[in-house]
Amino acid sequence: MTCTKKKTEKKVMAKRRKMTVAATVLLAGAIAIGTASYHAFRKPRPKSDRPEDIAKFVASSGFNRLSAAERQAYLRKLRPDPAQGQTQSRRPRMQNMSGEERSAFMANMMRLFEQERSRRLKKYFALQTQEEKNAFLDAELAKMEQRRAEFEKLRRQRDAERKKREAENKNGQTVANTRPRPSEAERASRMRTRTESTSPESRAMNNQYMRDLQSRAKATGRSFGMRGPRMAQR
Repeated sequence: MTCTKKKTEKKVMAKRRKMTVAATVLLAGAIAIGTASYHAFRKPRPKSDRPEDIAKFVASSGFNRLSAAERQAYLRKLRPDPAQGQTQSRRPRMQNMSGEERSAFMANMMRLFEQERSRRLKKYFALQTQEEKNAFLDAELAKMEQRRAEFEKLRRQRDAERKKREAENKNGQTVANTRPRPSEAERASRMRTRTESTSPESRAMNNQYMRDLQSRAKATGRSFGMRGPRMAQR
């Protein structure tokens, strides 16, 4: 009986060890899957709120995992606000970025702009009456006029700052422009990305929309230029 009892106890212990090992393996696997899922699905964030870190984040693949509203919010943080005395463009914030990062930055911005343009076009062409379309175009023209006014204000502030720096320079020399300029390869890549990201149908819709917008600007006394509509001289 004693020998049989010992054999039974050994079998029970061996079974328990196997169950313990199996449970440990399952737990380790669950932790690994949970960790991978956390990193895969957690919302991406820049390293900090510094403009340089936000610019690098915009150039990352994680930026495209955010919603359109979230991506627009980050781009607004990079946009100078003349009302707050901010006049620097996003170019100086990209000085520490490689050519590949700058290309990714522009590609991600273009992807967002194209998505927003597609949404706007679908909304416009879904309108049923000309009155609805005119109201839509009037609202768009008003937004463009506001952006143009903001751009002009920003340009004047930058010109004033540039003249001030020139006046303060003892040698009368202007400060060297250190803003990185895109290379030919970068410009070609941007054009290729812009073309590949839109379908022929989308480009046709956009062309028609721009013609409608220009016609509406003319009908309401605005002139339609490269920088957006402006009030016609009276």
